[in-house]
Amino acid sequence: MSGNEVIFRKESQIEERELRLLTELPDCCAAGTNLMNLIFQVMELDGSLDTSIHHDEKPGCFHTMSIESDSSSIESAIRYAFVHGSCKVSSLSLPENEGVFSCRVFHSRYPELQMSVKIQGFLQSQIHGRLHVHSLEYWPLGHHHHWLSVAKLA
Repeated sequence: MSGNEVIFRKESQIEERELRLLTELPDCCAAGTNLMNLIFQVMELDGSLDTSIHHDEKPGCFHTMSIESDSSSIESAIRYAFVHGSCKVSSLSLPENEGVFSCRVFHSRYPELQMSVKIQGFLQSQIHGRLHVHSLEYWPLGHHHHWLSVAKLA
């Protein structure tokens, strides 16, 4: 400002968004297993999906997601692309040892857009006595067919 004249003024607007996990996780599962088909979404404050978060390499709009395990503090080299606000992680491997598995999931360019995922892992021998299989369901997924056992701890 020079006298009463404004020479330079900078305004910025920050859009607030939230990264959410759409897939419901179990409270606990066997150590060493894979969590399958995790769906993450970028949501606007009003609860709508932000479809502008879309990975497109041509114009340089890189919208990818990374996962960093809390136990290793090493960021995975794998990047998962956002497609119109959604990002699918086909498989996430849990450690072979028992305990709480925790990781940070975040937008690769905007690390403030992040969340934590935590799940309790048990050894198979510890689960066996408390696990009851309630049903066996068939899930056709694309060209592959999978059997999914739906189980709960007693």
